[in-house]
Amino acid sequence: MINIEFRVKGLLFSAIVEIEPYIPAKIFGKPENCYPREGGDIRFIKLECEGTDAKFLLRSDLGYEIEVAAMDIAYKIYDSERAEAMIDDFMANSICPS
Repeated sequence: MINIEFRVKGLLFSAIVEIEPYIPAKIFGKPENCYPREGGDIRFIKLECEGTDAKFLLRSDLGYEIEVAAMDIAYKIYDSERAEAMIDDFMANSICPS
């Protein structure tokens, strides 16, 4: 578990998160040797905004921004070498709100 703090829209969030181990995709070579990425997902154990429970915000319009901000901090703590690849992969494979 990782304790993190981050800001979204000027609000200070603190969270406890777990990150699944990340296995990058292999998308070159023979088809039988290729596979999609696995893991790397973040799970919120606790999410607070300025001391108040805020997990409900993950299902709101702010949910995507909160998740990306938390991922940015948590992945850098978890594994700084893979942080950018996991964030880019998440954003490339997610439906971004307009």
